[in-house]
Amino acid sequence: MKAPNSEQDFSRDWRRHCQATETKLAYLQLCAPDRLPKIFKVEVSSQRLAEIVQALAEGFVSQSERCSAIFAAECLVELTKCGRFALNARLMAKTAKASLQGMLKGLRDHGIDEALVEMLVKEYGVSIL
Repeated sequence: MKAPNSEQDFSRDWRRHCQATETKLAYLQLCAPDRLPKIFKVEVSSQRLAEIVQALAEGFVSQSERCSAIFAAECLVELTKCGRFALNARLMAKTAKASLQGMLKGLRDHGIDEALVEMLVKEYGVSIL
């Protein structure tokens, strides 16, 4: 696979080749977090956003080599810069939001800057008390 240039490329490859968490994480690494806003310039749908968040959460919780705290945090930050993020973050599935909450707690516990975690909590509309 090669890095996608558009949301259509991403969605096609994600559906065809990324069934397991590890392949999803490998694909996200191939895309590079800083390219996500370019790929999803127009929109990151609530379904796609939930799928990406879920993959990051599963990889982070299972301590996958492909999903370090820094990689997960970078992806989450860059996703906030994607088209129609605010709307689609609110529409994200409850299961994905629950996974996100757990991951954000874990990121905080792994030494990710408290201000960054708080920004992500606000942007994604979740709480981690």
